[in-house]
Amino acid sequence: MLSAPSALRSLVQLCCLFLLTLLSLAPAAADLVPTSSTREISISLNATSASGEPGNFSVASTATHPDLFDQHVDHALVLDTIFGTTLASQQNSTFSPTAFSATGGAQATASSTDPASVGDFDAASTYTALFGVNAPATYVISGSVSHAGSAFSNPDADLGRAFIKLSNGASVLFSEEAAVDSFVNFEVSIPLHAGVAYTLTAGASALANLGDMQTSSSSTSAFSFALVIPEPHTASLLAAGMLGLALWSRRRSD
Repeated sequence: MLSAPSALRSLVQLCCLFLLTLLSLAPAAADLVPTSSTREISISLNATSASGEPGNFSVASTATHPDLFDQHVDHALVLDTIFGTTLASQQNSTFSPTAFSATGGAQATASSTDPASVGDFDAASTYTALFGVNAPATYVISGSVSHAGSAFSNPDADLGRAFIKLSNGASVLFSEEAAVDSFVNFEVSIPLHAGVAYTLTAGASALANLGDMQTSSSSTSAFSFALVIPEPHTASLLAAGMLGLALWSRRRSD
């Protein structure tokens, strides 16, 4: 049987071993470190009618928000006017130290009974964030990009697109794009390193072009993403704790 000092010394050693095991298994706390973020939404219309009604018309609107990773940014612009046109652009973003997400979209539709009508209609939603991390960690980025469009006079026309890209300087870590009637879901694990600047850009554009003898055109694009740090593996920590207790009990019975 161990003497009291020996038993106490063994217990202290086991406690130290247990704590060191926990520290070695537990990942360093990793947080997003924002530098800047910019969100822009725009709508423009430039149309003419050979019949003179309603004549030349143009409108444009842009919203830029360089706020530093603020919470719940929402914007929406909707225009219903010439030729039965509808244009829309929207965004919503949320942020926390361990995750951020954003959605955005753009829609443009136009129709005309005037066979000589000519018009360019577009809406766009773009998002850019520059950030770093304070500790190495594997992040998971998931979401979707989608685009759908139709043009009676040119069914293959590229009427818009949606995209998302994560980069480190000139090095692209992840990129996904949808255009010409496509939809993409994605999820990928990405290791990020401390002290490195990363840029995430995402956008959606939609175009509606009315040309000679064209009676309708429509386009809808959208992006959605979330970049998060996975939770620590609590099962590993629990196993380490059970091992430490088992060793302590065994030493105590000797």
